[in-house]
Amino acid sequence: MDFKVTKANKSILTLLAFLGCLLLFSCNPDMTLLNNNEPDSERILSDPEYVESLLEGLFLQWWNSNQMGDPAWSLSIAADEGTSRWGNWGMKDLNTEPRIPFNNIEEYSYRTVVEVPWYGMYKAIRNAIEIIEAIESGIKIGENGGNNSGCVAYAKFIKGISYGFLALFFDKAVIINKKTDFEEHNFSFSSYREILSFAVQILEESIVIMENNDFILPSNWVNGISLTNSDLVKVANSYITRFKAQSARNEQERQNTDWNSVLTCIDNGISEDFSPEGKGKEFHDALKLYSNNTGWTYVDHMTIGPSDTSGAFQQWLSMDVDIRYGYSSNFLSETLDRRISGGLPGEDGLDFHIEPKKDYYFGPISHISRYKHTRYKYHFPEKTGPMPILTVTEMNLLKAEALIRLGLPGAAELINITRVGRGELPPATDDDPDLFDKMKYEKRIECMFTASGLAFFDDRGWGDLTPGTPIHFPVPARELNILGIPVYTFGHSGEGSAPEK
Repeated sequence: MDFKVTKANKSILTLLAFLGCLLLFSCNPDMTLLNNNEPDSERILSDPEYVESLLEGLFLQWWNSNQMGDPAWSLSIAADEGTSRWGNWGMKDLNTEPRIPFNNIEEYSYRTVVEVPWYGMYKAIRNAIEIIEAIESGIKIGENGGNNSGCVAYAKFIKGISYGFLALFFDKAVIINKKTDFEEHNFSFSSYREILSFAVQILEESIVIMENNDFILPSNWVNGISLTNSDLVKVANSYITRFKAQSARNEQERQNTDWNSVLTCIDNGISEDFSPEGKGKEFHDALKLYSNNTGWTYVDHMTIGPSDTSGAFQQWLSMDVDIRYGYSSNFLSETLDRRISGGLPGEDGLDFHIEPKKDYYFGPISHISRYKHTRYKYHFPEKTGPMPILTVTEMNLLKAEALIRLGLPGAAELINITRVGRGELPPATDDDPDLFDKMKYEKRIECMFTASGLAFFDDRGWGDLTPGTPIHFPVPARELNILGIPVYTFGHSGEGSAPEK
């Protein structure tokens, strides 16, 4: 149902106006919300230094809204990529089988699963809009406004990837394109497809500006990377590629993706990994951090099991969920994949470490293995080093998927880059009957714990989510209650839940 916001019913406006001011003031530790002598938002945004401070914090705001425990680990668990017996970030609930509905009530302890990306993305969008409008109204960034075009392109980029994640994560969201939309309550809910189209539009607008203006972004905007306009064009194209493919809610929608346009965007996309540098507590990656925190999370059998040659995985998979509880942590997969196993029984692979046998009970969580993912072990505990979230490997494997779907040659060559080069597995060929499955396996193993939701959004479109898993998430109950809209949710069964296989 399309819900028009009125002056009497204006949750998003009221909250985001407050959050926008909060972010403005948080950029300067000497300012507080309670100091009535401080300049208001209009005056702040007429000062180039304040606008630059907002620009400096834009990427971090976006990052903290999707790459932290909420919802990055929530989605990883729901995709049976990682698994955990702990409740944090809704992990235990999202990992439970049979699947249960997502608990979309304000009192839910882990409501941040939906609140963090919802309110966080709109904070980023709000600030991007205000930066763009401040520059359009005459503010000059750099000598004689020489940096204005680059700043507008960058703000649009953040705005575009913020809407892109909203389109992937929620069933619907709100398009807010200018500051007056907040002030006049001029917005309504749009479907995820409409949000996706808007995100792509904004990213394409940013690309036009980037292609026509030379600039280099300061390395503290995306920590450790001095992005040129040409670099940012490639990153934006790769995000468009990801959003187009991963927005599909089922196999048919994934099949109906415009794969020719995906190929074009990939060819115009990144040629090296987009990999910000960790900066300790201030800027880090929860996926990479907690995957190496002893006892916190483990690798799900559903990720490593497909390469098992012993039959143990298939035996485990055939068991009733109740029986899996006591068996799950007691077996190892035998595999030729050198990323998982070094070759000898119990020997670590390139990317995985085998933990000692566990005898404790995991409750309703039946997927916990003895494997830890160690590819990013350098990030724990100091929270430093490269944090790849958009990789050349991801783009290669997405291109392989496009070629397979379009019936074109070349997919096997792309798959073999990692399958043979790192896994030391027998090479795939373009006429393999199971080439698509090999592509999916490579993406699971190679892109594990890179970007928030990568495994979840792929599994959704491939039809591989565990039946009953929410295929997307509802608008937070907090928002719905203020608007007077009935609270709803997804998961377990019915519309908005992954179907039986």
